[in-house]
Amino acid sequence: MADQLAISMALIDLAKSPGVMRKAEYETTASSLAADQVLSMYEALRDTAPHRHERDKKYFVGHSGIPSTKGTSTRQEEHLAIALCDEAASLFVQNSDGLRLLDYQVPLKARQSDSRVGKVDIVALTDSGRVAVVELKVSKGTSKGENPLRALLESLTYCAIVEANAQDISSEIMERYGIQALAGRPDLVVIAPQKYWSNWNNVPLTAVHDLSDRLARTFAMRVRFLDLGDVAVSMGRDGTPPTLTGRLSTTVKHDTQHQ
Repeated sequence: MADQLAISMALIDLAKSPGVMRKAEYETTASSLAADQVLSMYEALRDTAPHRHERDKKYFVGHSGIPSTKGTSTRQEEHLAIALCDEAASLFVQNSDGLRLLDYQVPLKARQSDSRVGKVDIVALTDSGRVAVVELKVSKGTSKGENPLRALLESLTYCAIVEANAQDISSEIMERYGIQALAGRPDLVVIAPQKYWSNWNNVPLTAVHDLSDRLARTFAMRVRFLDLGDVAVSMGRDGTPPTLTGRLSTTVKHDTQHQ
């Protein structure tokens, strides 16, 4: 069992590895990753994923729209997720499937020992009824923020756990929202404001886009990178909700659909 659990952590380890996290290395890492190797890591994580329903826990736990942090916070992705779910509810995406935003900070761990398992920034439904794992990225001050490869691989870890619990999640969506969701491999969507993508434009994203294409073919899944336009988040503090500023206009940066 210990060996199996060690294997299941391989994708999480990869998503946090220096070659992925370092700005100077991530392009080379993206080019060198073999899609079938990543798929093996994904399947190992899926097959040993935590199951919240086995512990009588829900995925859609209900949120107030108020950040959990008090005072000054640097958790801009969380605040952006809250503001999007509160103010947008649905994202119309030009020339692509829209997204109905269901809930933010969706928990995946079943017990305290699942400490390395994170929360999904937003769980959404596409116009075609597929569950979508949404990963948000923002630039923070003078920092570009985490690079797009990190966003892609981090999202894959969440997709593996969501897929392992697809039937339970689909049932909860019907119970809570009255919507029929397709149970199966989820779509992967990385979303960021225009400022984030502009900050990475000086570093070509060709390698990351190529990897997403290869993963989509191998995984038989859809991967999209979306631009929110000239929008930012006004941080919520001390019991006040975060709000969107600027003009929200969602367009496709890259879209790869398995045929």
